[in-house]
Amino acid sequence: MTEQEEMFAIMDGMEEVNRAMHQEELRVAPLCHMRPMFRDMSDSTDGYCEEWWECSVCGHTKPLYRRRGDGEISIKEVTK
Repeated sequence: MTEQEEMFAIMDGMEEVNRAMHQEELRVAPLCHMRPMFRDMSDSTDGYCEEWWECSVCGHTKPLYRRRGDGEISIKEVTK
């Protein structure tokens, strides 16, 4: 296998991973205006990253939460 063929094989695998991640995000996204909200994040340069769900129609936001086995944990709490 040539180096280019190896790179194509890796990239094909990444497309599958990205597609699966996108489907999972759509599955867990809250709904607003009968459509899934999209995930957005701050563009802060101070090293602190904050993420939230945002409606593409009205722009209202909800905090982004991740679930773990021991309960619900906010991304904000995890990244501090």
